[in-house]
Amino acid sequence: MTGLDSQSGRRLRYGAYGPFQPLSAIYETANWAEQRGLDSYWLGDRSIAFPTPDVLEAWSALVAVATRTERIGLGMAVTDPFRRHPAVLAQTVTALDHISDGRALPGIGMGERVNVVPFGMPMEKKTARLQEFVELMKLYWSGEPIHFEGKYFSSKGGVLRPTPIQSPHPPVWMAGNAPRTLEVVGRVADAWLPAALTPDMYREDLGRIREVAAEAGRDPDAIEPGLFMYTVLHEDAGQARETAHQLGRGIAVWWRGSLRRLGYDLGSDDLTVSNFDGSPEAMDEWLKLAEDVPAEAVDQLVNSGDPGQLKGRMEEFVAAGVRHFVVISLDGLGDIARWKETVTCLCDEVIPALGDRPAAVA
Repeated sequence: MTGLDSQSGRRLRYGAYGPFQPLSAIYETANWAEQRGLDSYWLGDRSIAFPTPDVLEAWSALVAVATRTERIGLGMAVTDPFRRHPAVLAQTVTALDHISDGRALPGIGMGERVNVVPFGMPMEKKTARLQEFVELMKLYWSGEPIHFEGKYFSSKGGVLRPTPIQSPHPPVWMAGNAPRTLEVVGRVADAWLPAALTPDMYREDLGRIREVAAEAGRDPDAIEPGLFMYTVLHEDAGQARETAHQLGRGIAVWWRGSLRRLGYDLGSDDLTVSNFDGSPEAMDEWLKLAEDVPAEAVDQLVNSGDPGQLKGRMEEFVAAGVRHFVVISLDGLGDIARWKETVTCLCDEVIPALGDRPAAVA
């Protein structure tokens, strides 16, 4: 389900983010996404989910989904460089790539404290560790003995075979909005998957990624620009906006950097998506601050409305450079019927309305 950019030959792609559990719901939504013609299906690699902590280990769940689907890309949004070693993740991704016949879309990001620290694992030197992790993981996908001595990881002739189905390797998607993370995306990632940005923010950040890629001797246009798109889609625009305000205020607190760029300064960096630890004290502060998030800020960071309004918003993002939308149905993660309604509306009304017109080149 794609639209073609006649200048670059790239296709617009569309995906959906699935629920944390149970497995039956993951199967149902993945099959629905494939049947409706979406390009990708994504799960989140979490130790603890929200609003309840229940979540299945996502790499295992993606492998299970691979055995029940045939075409759709299988993405992780996203894992972190703290709970696994690069060799372990490289081998995991290779297994998924073989089982899915070349459909693995591994995602990695800075990590979230709530998934790491409560389990006694350290979370330090995030940006530098992230870059080194990806560099070493890609080396392991070569199938050659790897001799590597970094600040955080080393390899003394380790070799992993077989190599992945995709050549030279599965594309590494990287999440992140922070300035230092954007630089890591430009240096080592194959695709970018930020969240909670406005079109203007997106255009600015993508420009920075491309600058860094060029400085590193990479092709800036080879990095696929994606968007993790918080969405509430209803035929009734008023209902969509009301639901977005109910569910989106807490999300806005997590993405404090984006709030600051909009001119709002709420809370401390302890409550950002990366630093939030899920403790009772942090939960209380998070909920209190969410009440203070202006509706206008939620309107900017959560994409809500009827099909026509969502189409208009997506056109703005396409003009800013987005080529792969990953839609997260905020009111559908805990309600599979609502999730399917959102995906159906997206596929039947929004994406066709975008048409096959060329996507603007940012």
